Amino acid sequence: MQSFCKFLFFLALIIGTRAYALSYPLNANTSVLGDVTTVMPQKNDTFSKYARLYDVGAYAIQRANPGINENYPDKQIEKIIIPASFILPSKREGIVINLPELRLYYFDQSQVLTYPVSIGRVGWKTPIRDAQVVEKIPNPVWHVPDSILAENEAKGKPIPPVVAAGPKNPLGRYALRLSIPGYLIHGTNAPPSIGRRVSHGCIRLFPTDIEELFNNVPLGTPVSLINEPVKAGWRGNALYLEVHPPLQEYVLSDDELKTLVTNTINSALNGKQVQVDWNLVEKMTKQQTGIVDVIAKG
Repeated sequence: MQSFCKFLFFLALIIGTRAYALSYPLNANTSVLGDVTTVMPQKNDTFSKYARLYDVGAYAIQRANPGINENYPDKQIEKIIIPASFILPSKREGIVINLPELRLYYFDQSQVLTYPVSIGRVGWKTPIRDAQVVEKIPNPVWHVPDSILAENEAKGKPIPPVVAAGPKNPLGRYALRLSIPGYLIHGTNAPPSIGRRVSHGCIRLFPTDIEELFNNVPLGTPVSLINEPVKAGWRGNALYLEVHPPLQEYVLSDDELKTLVTNTINSALNGKQVQVDWNLVEKMTKQQTGIVDVIAKG
């Protein structure tokens, strides 16, 4: 597996794209996608490079490898964990964006596509609500909101009120307009920003990902922006858990987070009598790395 991952890594560097296309068949018997893997860091590797290669967000890799400098991983550790395994969210229709996870899921008949995203930074939060795709815009022109114009002016970095389509446009080459006024799902001209809280509220994707999503999503597709820092689900006879840091705008106390984890696990168990590794559950609840792990086997 390691040699295959290295082959994909170098192939992706040559062709300048991702090595992993995160498309999975929907299966009623499993809620867990993909697998956690590792990569041996090489000179000049960065977490941003891994993020684009494996279609995993930058924060996700940071959380999975705490304490490692994202720009010099080869000088600190022999193996980098790539958290390329995901538990499906509770809602499974159309586009579902789980904000604490910084990940988008698109449920398309018999398959699900999933991509890392950037969302609004603190102070410019992405709303939690339902919406629809109301317009598909190739080569979008950015009409800069007054609030962003004022913010840049205050920083001494003024920008024009209209940014033409092209390589300098922060919206990238494709945009999906939502029924929430002022909000888009769009590409970017800054791929290292993906998987971080850096936007003014819109949802950003890698250029290859937004192109794929744009070509697959019809007008009228429902969009759900949800807040699920904790997920649990089955693959075969194994129960998995996934815990992310809660959004800063919706902070949870330690007791509230423990209660949420317990309730999520009990809901997934649905009365099934299996032995849960509660010590591991407690560790995952404290660490909040987002790494999917087995907590019980039936």
